[in-house]
Amino acid sequence: MQQPVEGFTPILCVALSLIGLSIVLAIVLNPPPMSRDFPFRKTLIGILFNVICLTGVFAALFPKKCSNIFFRGKGNAKSPQQIKGHHPDCEAFSTHVVRIRSHTLCAACTGLFIGGISAMFLSTAFFSGFFSLGETVTHLVLIGALGVVFVFLAQMANGFTRLLLNMFFPIGGMLILTSVDELFGNMFLDIFINALIVFWILTRIAISSWSHSKTCSRCKSPCTWRDSEKTY
Repeated sequence: MQQPVEGFTPILCVALSLIGLSIVLAIVLNPPPMSRDFPFRKTLIGILFNVICLTGVFAALFPKKCSNIFFRGKGNAKSPQQIKGHHPDCEAFSTHVVRIRSHTLCAACTGLFIGGISAMFLSTAFFSGFFSLGETVTHLVLIGALGVVFVFLAQMANGFTRLLLNMFFPIGGMLILTSVDELFGNMFLDIFINALIVFWILTRIAISSWSHSKTCSRCKSPCTWRDSEKTY
């Protein structure tokens, strides 16, 4: 059986994530003087962000492979429990999936996939110089911050609401990064934002792992799934 994430870990991750987000908001709302540097900054930062997005898209398409990077299973037991949307076909997980015609999809992964692809296209257009953000940057940072905060609350949402909150997460990160780049054009600040985005992703994984473990631990129905798998 894979080891569950302790409840303290996601709480600590959320606290650190909010501290990092607060630092970004403080910098944007009270901008210090910063020098613009590196003529190829936009290209490098755009590539870095797209690599992060591609990794997230891969994780959304192959959540089982991704989860094995962070968690190790003990043994090779296979659960006979029916799986839908890579979750057990169980009433306890009914809010974790969406049903589109005859297909059952993981709401979170579907949202992250759509949001990740959208964020890649928008960031590529921005860092390639196809458009600028103008005077809307401060408002866009605040909107992006909401996208980050909302994804931490997505575990309490149902179905399509969960999908939408997860979809807005990578778009929110993109809005923060592009707005900060537009404001300051500083390489090190851009790298800091990208590092925060990676940490926000890991925080979301920790919250999801803890939530799913808690869901299974409270379930009284007979099930071999919780004895052999960790869901994401």
